[in-house]
Amino acid sequence: MELINDDKVKWIIATKNEAFDKNAINIFRININEYFNQISNVYNSNLSYTEIEKAFRFHKENDKKRYIASKYALRNILSEFLLIAPAKICFYNSENKKPTVSGIEFNVTHSKNYIIIGISPLKIGIDIEHIDHHFNYKDITFSCFSPEELKQMSKNNTSSGFYSIWTRKEAILKASGEGLIDNMNELNSLSSSITRKKIRYSLQSFKPDKEYAGCIAFEAQEISLNYWDYK
Repeated sequence: MELINDDKVKWIIATKNEAFDKNAINIFRININEYFNQISNVYNSNLSYTEIEKAFRFHKENDKKRYIASKYALRNILSEFLLIAPAKICFYNSENKKPTVSGIEFNVTHSKNYIIIGISPLKIGIDIEHIDHHFNYKDITFSCFSPEELKQMSKNNTSSGFYSIWTRKEAILKASGEGLIDNMNELNSLSSSITRKKIRYSLQSFKPDKEYAGCIAFEAQEISLNYWDYK
């Protein structure tokens, strides 16, 4: 079973005046360093005081850049859908302390060089991971993978195989609002459709770039998925 199929996803460059389909799920890929270099002199105009203050509490420069790039891109992308100025978008925390805005669903994930933002009219969860070939994943598989997932790993016992399954588990748990759970080994993520908390979700694995794995989970309905390279 091949979980990641490069042919499924075509990343389209989002132009400045792109008309995004608000009835579709739109997934945005952002190269952190490239994007931060573009906004380094202007991000103050869109971020809130709290966001700027938090950015400068990071000790590592890369963490600061990632945080600023993520918040700036999220505000700008949401403004295209909500028709509100980026600086005027108000976030509040849901019951599970997940940042939320009224009228739209979104989810954000990042790993190494990339941020991925998903915007949707439906509940979604998204996860990406950089494939670390030196990471010892075997202990995690035995404690966190279901029997079906372990069987799949026996056929593809590679770092890529591990991360392709792990991102599916993370994506579905983010979509359902559960977050990481104690009994992850009871969750079989290999199906293309999974029910959590009485809601059925569809899952689609994708590859953000070489040496990355990713997955998006969303409420199971007939809906288009658009993949954008956001500059």
